[in-house]
Amino acid sequence: MRAKSPYNRPHRRNRSDRPSRPTPWAKRAAAYAARLLGAGGNESRKETDMDWTYLQLSALWFFEFAVWGAWMPVLAARLLGPLKFSGKQTGWVYATLPLSSMVSPLIFGYLADTWINVEWLLACCHVIGAVLLYAAARQTQFKGMFLTMLGYTFFYAATLALVNAMVFRNVAGAEAPKVFIWAPIGWAAIGWFLTGLRQARGGEAGGADALNLAAVLSLILAVVCLFQPATPPASKIADGKAAGQQAADAKPSDSGAEQAAAKADGATEPSGDKAEMAAAAGAGADRPAAAQPAEAAKKPATGAAGEGSPLLLALGMLGQPYYLLFILVSLCAAGTMQFYFLGSAPFMQAMGIDGKNVSATMAIAQAVQAVATWFILGALWSQAGPKWTLALGAACWAALYVIYVAGKPRGLIVAGQGLHGLAYVFFINGGWMFADLVAPESIKASAQSVLILATNGIGLFLGTQLAGWTMDRYGRDGQFQWPRIWTVPLAITAAAAVLLAVAFYPVIPPKP
Repeated sequence: MRAKSPYNRPHRRNRSDRPSRPTPWAKRAAAYAARLLGAGGNESRKETDMDWTYLQLSALWFFEFAVWGAWMPVLAARLLGPLKFSGKQTGWVYATLPLSSMVSPLIFGYLADTWINVEWLLACCHVIGAVLLYAAARQTQFKGMFLTMLGYTFFYAATLALVNAMVFRNVAGAEAPKVFIWAPIGWAAIGWFLTGLRQARGGEAGGADALNLAAVLSLILAVVCLFQPATPPASKIADGKAAGQQAADAKPSDSGAEQAAAKADGATEPSGDKAEMAAAAGAGADRPAAAQPAEAAKKPATGAAGEGSPLLLALGMLGQPYYLLFILVSLCAAGTMQFYFLGSAPFMQAMGIDGKNVSATMAIAQAVQAVATWFILGALWSQAGPKWTLALGAACWAALYVIYVAGKPRGLIVAGQGLHGLAYVFFINGGWMFADLVAPESIKASAQSVLILATNGIGLFLGTQLAGWTMDRYGRDGQFQWPRIWTVPLAITAAAAVLLAVAFYPVIPPKP
């Protein structure tokens, strides 16, 4: 039989004789139509499910950070201005979120790992939060404001860890930045909306409008949470898998003849591929235990993932030196964000930026954050790895505070807001991804809770106290010595960047 040759095909005299090929847009249109009509088999259904899951999670992240962005950047201007709070009192109001982050994420993270679906926990927290935000907008004394915001942040702080768990439970880690991008979009969009609202009304209404807006958004978010993917506790998932495995193991053989045949085959000498497999198995059995230290070193940061409380196992990850260093540096660097949130609004006004435009100016950071999350974070993470991604994030904060120390020109201060967006993407989002990367499957929600405890809890609390003390020390009668104030976070973030670059060598567990 003559071998086929590409030259034996009949000659085509013109291009019209060639078979037509669908264009890329035609392929996409056909696939979309197949999904609408329910055709396309399992692959089309899976793609449709992933599209819907992405839309659900994107809405969740948009409103989660829109609520925060409605009040966090501008509340200090209300406290220091119309309400006449001192720098220390303002610091304590802002410290409510760090204080709550030391407790509530651990409680709700444990519930999410063991008892209650994540989406139900989120919905309950945001309904209660809406009521407390509405009450906070009507507080004019320090004691009432502090207690109300403490109650609100207790529930909101828990949701910061829960939304991370929701994302990492439903999408692959490499796809997470496509959901993260909606956090800065939500923050920036609400900042611009608030600015436009104030300009249309011709004033800031004493700053209470920010808290009222956050309350409305919190109610909307509670409804959004009810439409999230069903995310049961990790322990129930593990129990279901174990029960399925036990049922499979207990299933009897199809017939006694097959068992007899298997025994007969085992009694004969294997040949061919079976002999090679037997030899490989024998080699593995004869391997001495001393020859396996490298494999033990590749294990995740904790011990057996299925033993003990998820919270205790997550805390046990601190026994690994590289992870302890990561948590300590995150604690210190994230704490300097309180300097940014407490000081940026009055600093910009002192530098000649109109108070009505402060919110929109600070929203530049979120615009840059969105671009960096979509186009840069994934590539940087895969090429440079966790070490240099985190170090670059800390260095971006240090560069921002260099601009703040200089205090001019005004255009550079405005453009420098983008550095905060880059720092947040590389350091904070990168930190979430790193914790999910090294944590065992059964304790991922608790691992996120411990990270929130370190950054939004202890770190922001200490940063709030340090920022309030520094502003009181270098300020009098509403006038501040800004270069001296900004030198403090500059020194901390620069030290964090150097420490990560020099001493941080993470151990990444192998993929299952």
